[in-house]
Amino acid sequence: MKILLYTSNGCGGCESAKQYLAENQITDVEIANVSENPVARKQLMSMGIMSVPVLVVAGSEPIVGFDVERYSEILLK
Repeated sequence: MKILLYTSNGCGGCESAKQYLAENQITDVEIANVSENPVARKQLMSMGIMSVPVLVVAGSEPIVGFDVERYSEILLK
């Protein structure tokens, strides 16, 4: 399962999302920091999304914001 997490510097929700992934031993995650990576920022904006964190899992709609229930639905099947 391909997982991409868009984050930015100084984002509390982003830190919570990363902590959730670590606590649930979900390690195959690509982190794209939009503060440091202009390509990642453009990718996110092309989806019409202007905030982080955003979790993108292949075959699912992007999850905007840190939402434990939605993360669990998709990642802990």
